Amino acid sequence: MQTRHLLCSLFLLPVSLFAANIDLSGTYKASGFDPKGGDYRGTVEIKASGFSDKGQTIYDVRSYYCNAGLGGPYVMEGTALQTGDYVALVYKGTEDDTVGTQQFNVTEAGCILQGTFVGHREGTVGTETLTKQDQFCNCRLP
Repeated sequence: MQTRHLLCSLFLLPVSLFAANIDLSGTYKASGFDPKGGDYRGTVEIKASGFSDKGQTIYDVRSYYCNAGLGGPYVMEGTALQTGDYVALVYKGTEDDTVGTQQFNVTEAGCILQGTFVGHREGTVGTETLTKQDQFCNCRLP
C-alpha cells in the first residue's frame, strides 16, 4: 500500500524536476535598467562549458553593454549555473572592479531569460531581459 502511495506522489511532482536543461548556448540581445545609469542595451554570448557534479549546466558568459547614463561600452565576463528554468550568474568587469550577481528565469523554451542583478557594494537592483538571436526563437516571438 505504501508503494502505491509513493508512486502516486511521484506523479504529482512538477515535470521540471525531471526535465533536462535546455541548452542556452547562443547570442542574446540584452535590454535592461540600471538604477545608476538608466536604460541600457547590449549583446550577451553564452557558451556551455560543462556540468556540475549534480548535473546542472555550467556556462561561460561574455556581455557587451552600452549605457546612455554611464557611457560604455562595458565588457563583463562571468560564470552561470543552470538548474532547470533558473540561472544564477556571477560576473565581473574586464576593465574595472565591477562585480555582482544575477538571476534569470528561463522562458519560451530558452528564447527569453528575464531577471534581476545587484552589484557588489552597490545595494541597487536592476532588471535585464535577454532575447536569443536565432532563427527558431525569432520565428516564435511576436
